[in-house]
Amino acid sequence: FLGGSITVADGDANKQNLNRYATRVTEWFQEQYPEKTVTQVNAGIGGTGSRLGKYRVMTDIGAYAPDVVFVEYAVNGGTEQNMEGIIRKIWAQDNSTDIILVHTATAANIPNYSNGRVPAYERGYENVAEHYGVPSVSFAYQIAEYYDAGQITLKGNAEAGKIHFSSDGTHPTMDGSILYA
Repeated sequence: FLGGSITVADGDANKQNLNRYATRVTEWFQEQYPEKTVTQVNAGIGGTGSRLGKYRVMTDIGAYAPDVVFVEYAVNGGTEQNMEGIIRKIWAQDNSTDIILVHTATAANIPNYSNGRVPAYERGYENVAEHYGVPSVSFAYQIAEYYDAGQITLKGNAEAGKIHFSSDGTHPTMDGSILYA
């Protein structure tokens, strides 16, 4: 897993691993393939974007020869060029590595998805995904559905009967992490 603070999820030390969508995805893989050993490498660094991620690929990801890499830089920003650089560097080491681009969301962006307005960075990432034939998953659409139905608190304190997505509007709570996974 390569990304920013949402990938590393290093907020509450007591809940750290549980709040990581990466941990939940890794657990899913282990459940699906119990005969295999699934190891997670979490190369998330808070506050960093895809530009730094491009330079970290070989040392923080490539050294582990991964079978699959999830790349998340939607919240901290990035460019098509940097995302393309990340893909090319991963494949330069092993062109059989699967890559999945994941798009996290902020409370501020969710109403845009409800109105059919996709942020420019996500359109750019989609261009790169299409060009290289890699899957891309946006977490925002499902969250927008809950928002439209009045079933989610996007930012702030938990509300009874609602999914509590985020306290600060960016970093997922336990509920938000479950949605992402």
